Amino acid sequence: MASTKSPVPLHYSRSVKWVNFGEMDEPQSPPLRVIEMQSNPVFVVGASRSGTTMLQRALSLHSRVHISAETHWFDDLRSRCSTEITTDEERREVQDWFLALSHRPFGYAGEADKGWLSRAELEQAVLQLRDANGKESAVYCDYYLTAFCELDAKRHNKVRWGEKTPRHVFRIGDIHEGFEQAKILCIVRDPRAMVASYSEWSKRANGEIDKETPEQVQEYIRSRASYHPIIAALMWRGAARASIKARQRHGNDVVKLVRYEDLVGQAEPCLRDITEWLGEDFEAPMLDVPMANSSFNNYQAGVGFKSNTGEQWQTTLSKTEQSVVNFLCRKEMKRHNYDTISTTGTGSQLINALSTIPHLLTLPLALWRAVHANQDRTGKLFSYIWRRICP
Repeated sequence: MASTKSPVPLHYSRSVKWVNFGEMDEPQSPPLRVIEMQSNPVFVVGASRSGTTMLQRALSLHSRVHISAETHWFDDLRSRCSTEITTDEERREVQDWFLALSHRPFGYAGEADKGWLSRAELEQAVLQLRDANGKESAVYCDYYLTAFCELDAKRHNKVRWGEKTPRHVFRIGDIHEGFEQAKILCIVRDPRAMVASYSEWSKRANGEIDKETPEQVQEYIRSRASYHPIIAALMWRGAARASIKARQRHGNDVVKLVRYEDLVGQAEPCLRDITEWLGEDFEAPMLDVPMANSSFNNYQAGVGFKSNTGEQWQTTLSKTEQSVVNFLCRKEMKRHNYDTISTTGTGSQLINALSTIPHLLTLPLALWRAVHANQDRTGKLFSYIWRRICP
């Protein structure tokens, strides 16, 4: 696909009625049901292993809201495709992207003809979006994200759509450019807990997908190869900076920072604050969030929020790993109200700095290993790394 630097135009400002076409073969099939969707989506972003899945699941327990799983749209295909979809080749590539996501999660080799979504249904929804701006309007690439997420919400009987991809924290500007009415939730977690979670995650495979599939094995290898305390700490620092800059640039009405510790420690008041900010009513079922995608625990339905899930770093991370995080992240930790003094007694800046030396020696090999393992996700390597380390 040819790339373009043209800005994405504003999306429709009125609600669009989506119809359920079921297993239709042609877009002209008669509708079975009408659901009037809201045009102010919710995006959940943040550093990996910071609780984005927990927040996604809690919001999706709301009777009106559904947050779709990771599409990696803004950081991947969208950055390579034209703003306007004008050729059959472009159209099919974007269609295949979302059809594959309707079969299996991102990174697990979904097949376009095996998911819950049909090509005709997706294209019909996109054309409805175009018609909302006038029948002579262009078909913009972001219409496909909108159509996919709204159709996903519709099949869950929800009227407001959203999407969760952690690394979209580095693409908040693109999100706001394409979806001016969007609300963006940035979740932030104590970097020591995040690094500890990443370390444990790299040692185990995701239990929610068959561990014996080639895709699961590849994801397991990728996670193992990607972990290094310096890389993880710099990724957290980059995400923390990006979230603060985004709030400063776009304002508190567009970007809201949510601390993981507040979410698990004071779940109800935190969720009440979030839903009020979104313009929704708080609903008690949101508290019955499942234990999902955890680095330390297997999936459990309806267990609710556990306030002790952020404490494992004190025993999981070595003293030198804690020092690495304190040294590299101390400024952003203070800005997000995290104590930078290590409970292990290695909190001085000199000791922290000296403790990074052994990890610095292994960093070049770790970087090569991580880049090699993620080469299908990085796009332009320099800009990929720069955006995350120095946003």
